[in-house]
Amino acid sequence: MNLLTNMRSHSDYWLYFFSILLSLVGIDLFVYTQGWYVLQLTGDNLSVGFSWSIFFTPSLLFLPIMGKMLDSPNVKKVLMGFEFAKAAILLLFIPLLYLLPNVHLVYLMSALFGIFFATFYPSIYVVLKKVAPSEATAKYSHLFELSIQIASVLAMALAGLLYNALGFLTLAGMGGILLICSGLLISKIKIKSLDDSNSFRLLQEYRNFISLVRTVFSRKDNSNKRLYLFGVFHQFPQNIVLAVNIPILLYVYQVMQKGPMEYGILDGVAGFAALLTGLFWTRFYKSGQSRWLMLCMPLLTAFSFVLIAIIHPVSIVPYLAFFLMSAFLTSSKIQCRAAVLLATPAEVMGKLTTFYQTISYAVMIILAFSTSYLCHTMSISRVFVVFAILMAAFTFFLLLIYEPEPQAILEQVTS
Repeated sequence: MNLLTNMRSHSDYWLYFFSILLSLVGIDLFVYTQGWYVLQLTGDNLSVGFSWSIFFTPSLLFLPIMGKMLDSPNVKKVLMGFEFAKAAILLLFIPLLYLLPNVHLVYLMSALFGIFFATFYPSIYVVLKKVAPSEATAKYSHLFELSIQIASVLAMALAGLLYNALGFLTLAGMGGILLICSGLLISKIKIKSLDDSNSFRLLQEYRNFISLVRTVFSRKDNSNKRLYLFGVFHQFPQNIVLAVNIPILLYVYQVMQKGPMEYGILDGVAGFAALLTGLFWTRFYKSGQSRWLMLCMPLLTAFSFVLIAIIHPVSIVPYLAFFLMSAFLTSSKIQCRAAVLLATPAEVMGKLTTFYQTISYAVMIILAFSTSYLCHTMSISRVFVVFAILMAAFTFFLLLIYEPEPQAILEQVTS
């Protein structure tokens, strides 16, 4: 009864909750199956990483100007348009790939899709700040993470279990239909508008972005320096979540010597762990921002990567190891995202989160290329050791930079 009352009281939030769920299932059905499709077309490990990298590359060009769109009163129309555009790209390329199964067409499809995917995560911060109850921002942030984890579990399970039977093109078509449904849900949401008297100027938005980069990375100290730096790197756990899919796919293929179905099961186990973790932090969201927990979770993630590297891949052992890895990594991701959400005012949420996301995608591209190269030149087990070292380094960064109760930032960003 309480849940039904809550849903009626905050209907806009729950509409967006389910639109995110549908959207991400549609996105992931494309993303998680394109790796197998590219591997089938080329038989080359590097091509898998390249398809991932090219998916994120357009974001570096377009995200700097998209913050203004997300902060505008027309944000709902922008989000609807992006959902329909992603669906159109999938549905347009399906017949083309059916007639001409070419890896370069997949790369083009991935790049175009990536343009409209660029604002997916920044838009979550923006809309959440406007439709969630302000007294429980962290709790509702964790609920959004729960939506993301549910979508990931569904998409990974469907991708793995149905790939052999339906193939990449059919699953991509299903993703397109879900994206259309997500856009229709967004059309029903009432999003509070903020005053926006400044007109959109393309060159000016790029200049503002460059100015913000200089502010964050300059040697001059200011009251918000630590928070800016935390915001820039807070999505590193999310980068690891995405990049680790490359060695996971190859781990199943080369170490476990199995196929797409087992990949779907393994990813499903990892997704189930993330889902349970999301439920846990939704219940205990107040304790999620403590400093020792923020430091503990990436360290435990590093330990789980080492565990994956040294275990013998028999029976259920690898599934248990990936379960632990996903639980700890999801905790780190959830805590970092909630901390930034709490610290950033709604007036500049789009501007700052698109800036943070641009840096994040640059890191993601480097990680994808680097991971592909490492998978090509060393054993998959050693690649997981490299991921452990990266998470340990991220822990050290948090030790230096994270403050449990960051202050909201507004000066320098709105100027």
